[in-house]
Amino acid sequence: VTVGLFYRPQQRGFRWSAANIPNLTGTTGLVTGANSGIGLETAAALAAAGARVMLACRNGTKAAAAIEVIRERHGAAQLDFIRIDTSDIESVRAAAAEILDRTDRLDLLVNNAGVAWPPYALSPQGVEMQLATNFLGHFALTGLLLDRMQAAPAARVVSLTSLAHHVGRLRLDDLALARRYRPFAAYAQSKFAIVSFTIELQRRLDKAHSPVRALTAHPGGSRTELLRNDLPGARQAMMRRVGQLQSAAMGALPTLRAATDPDAPGGVCFAPRGWLELKGNPEVGRVSRRSRDSEVAARLWLTSEMATGVRFPLPG
Repeated sequence: VTVGLFYRPQQRGFRWSAANIPNLTGTTGLVTGANSGIGLETAAALAAAGARVMLACRNGTKAAAAIEVIRERHGAAQLDFIRIDTSDIESVRAAAAEILDRTDRLDLLVNNAGVAWPPYALSPQGVEMQLATNFLGHFALTGLLLDRMQAAPAARVVSLTSLAHHVGRLRLDDLALARRYRPFAAYAQSKFAIVSFTIELQRRLDKAHSPVRALTAHPGGSRTELLRNDLPGARQAMMRRVGQLQSAAMGALPTLRAATDPDAPGGVCFAPRGWLELKGNPEVGRVSRRSRDSEVAARLWLTSEMATGVRFPLPG
């Protein structure tokens, strides 16, 4: 069992903020989906702390606009663009090859890119689009970059999840969700998979005595581009209200703490500290009991390897 699952900060009244990010000069980070929302704010804060940041995005025009925004805030920011579509494993492989070619070190991987509740669609590999984009593409990217990260002294893999993971159910026998597609259920499945994978990844990293730590984070109720897609009736209205609880900059703080707090153990999930983890400064949040089930995680891992063709350089 990963000790990080039971970690709780003990400093009453302490509120972690971007001011607590340490000096990151000399480090290199990669943020997927960095052209807007949580991803942009994450990339900007890392760059402000001195890191070289690679913005891995699907749309080059939007990435260029994001780079301009960050440089307006932080003139000395070291920024690069990597083209990636995390729904397409071939795009992920090409991006990973380019990343490895362009940097000798990788200290931080933030798996942030995501979609929420789109109309039914399949990835180029025939997987339901939310599972492909939010989880499988990042599973593959992490596996392809892990050797480079293990060469760094204290690298981190931070993957974005959601409160929705608590109601997620895996349907590993139907990755296309061909029998029935419910947008929110598919979204919850993808976010559950992220938490289950991360806990299992940390277990394997510990077994290999690797210096890399794997964590998750979720932004609570934040204004992000993920809220663009329509939902029916009352659920749409509710999600729109939840999305107004705090800014994208506040929503990025759990990710930033997971990525940079030197005392953060592997295997935990950082979340807003407020009511129902919807808003507030970040602290260690709760994950579902099912996401800590090692048998479920083992099945998910094997299915993910088969779906992506990517094997991790770690013992099982």
